Amino acid sequence: MAPSPTSPAYQSLQNHLGDLAEEVVDLTANRGAFSQSLNIHLQSPTVGQLTSMARRRALRPACTICALVLRRKQ
Repeated sequence: MAPSPTSPAYQSLQNHLGDLAEEVVDLTANRGAFSQSLNIHLQSPTVGQLTSMARRRALRPACTICALVLRRKQ
């Protein structure tokens, strides 16, 4: 049985996955010229999230937004 979305364990897992996504973006940004694309699946993405990820790592936002794949849960 899956944990309830309001349970502390679920919230902790959700926070951990968010941190993990940030770490993947960091690692990809550090690869520089060797990285051509990066696909990230976010449940509820916003343009603000994407641009802040790009700006903090000095990436070109237009390229980053094109490279990030948004996946909304239906």
